Amino acid sequence: MEFNHILFDRFLYLKSTGSTMQKAIDLIQSKEISGNFLIVAEEQTLGKGRGNSTWYSPHGGLWMTAALYNLHLDANITIFAGICLHKTLLALFPSLSAELTIKWPNDLFWDNRKIGGILCNYLEAHKYHLLGIGLNSNCQYLPENISTTASALNMILVHPVDNAIILDNLWDIFAADLPRLIDKGVDQDYFRNNSLLMNKKVLIDTEFQSFSGIVRGVNHRGALLLEMKKGMIQPIYSGSVINWQDS
Repeated sequence: MEFNHILFDRFLYLKSTGSTMQKAIDLIQSKEISGNFLIVAEEQTLGKGRGNSTWYSPHGGLWMTAALYNLHLDANITIFAGICLHKTLLALFPSLSAELTIKWPNDLFWDNRKIGGILCNYLEAHKYHLLGIGLNSNCQYLPENISTTASALNMILVHPVDNAIILDNLWDIFAADLPRLIDKGVDQDYFRNNSLLMNKKVLIDTEFQSFSGIVRGVNHRGALLLEMKKGMIQPIYSGSVINWQDS
């Protein structure tokens, strides 16, 4: 795969790797690379999800990590990347529009099934934001343990998709929208209009305690706005949504 973009100084394309995120960390810590770079792998053998979860990353999917150096942000880049990926898929595949949603904090869903995920890691000592993006673009099959909770673009559209075109469009949108993120934060209206959880009752587990309430959107920093009591809004900056239902 050939890829050139003004956002990145270097592009690394790998046939197979354990994890593009771990590969990026290793390259930065060993000082083998500098500036902004993007790693894309045809498959990951040790793909990572949030926490200790794994991510099924077979040949054919789009698995990548972007390393962005010295980027000063007040807002959540994970939410921003989810919005950019959502915009990309809608632009390329308009037929997805009715069911494609963003699930706070880091997933893309179609018809209540996960098709993509995003992880962010900040290496403070090296001033690097690492943005890992996994998209089930072309999957021949899904393992039984996720077959009812996940899907893939080629299965939904009933034809293969071109990863190179998705890649080009994603980073064009990311680069075009990045100044707004820096200046104004997350696009709250876009998130609210395309959120899986909007106006639903959710249970969220954070590092410290659990919270229950109705989702009312996000603030400019990307924190989930949770209405716990009538008129009482609590911003949740990180956590995992355990379950959700119509309020």
